[in-house]
Amino acid sequence: MNKKDIYEHLAAVYLNTPKKSRSRRKDHIHFGSVSKVFFKLGVFFTTITLVVAFSIIYAQNQQANNTGPVVILGSEINRLGLDSFSSQQKEIARFDLRNINFAKYNALGFSIRKSNYKDKVLVRIELSDAYGRHSKFFIDQLPTYSWSDLKIKVNNFRGSYNRAKAYSLVFIVDDWNSKEDKGALYIDNIRLLK
Repeated sequence: MNKKDIYEHLAAVYLNTPKKSRSRRKDHIHFGSVSKVFFKLGVFFTTITLVVAFSIIYAQNQQANNTGPVVILGSEINRLGLDSFSSQQKEIARFDLRNINFAKYNALGFSIRKSNYKDKVLVRIELSDAYGRHSKFFIDQLPTYSWSDLKIKVNNFRGSYNRAKAYSLVFIVDDWNSKEDKGALYIDNIRLLK
């Protein structure tokens, strides 16, 4: 070191003045500026990741909402009562389908519950066409006091009927083993789903 370097160093220490830059110092990298660059890149990539994640979640929620009811068949609560049930007359709830093309839909959805959890109920769901041909589906495991939303795939109905011209939908109580003299089965929110 020469005298000039020593004086510059002492001046920088005591007077808090920076050293004069030298040509060889131009290649020196400041770690403060590098850490700022990495911090900004980290914030940028974190923001992009969050935007993509929220976009995916939003798209999935929209898709789930779009698979909702397409055609509402019954929006009032239908009560099938046990008090008037006998072996000769079965309780039914009938809905006119107005020759709906059932082939366009994937499932039949509805909400159902029974009034007493001890009752054992067998429900038959029939789809028929204008020519009197029927297709059936049976439900024997029913929820109790709370409403449950059931979805039955159209392909699960057994029998032959013209899906392009469905005429009626019927809910029939086939068998009811009740612990009391009266009870009820409730059906609501009947709809066709795509």
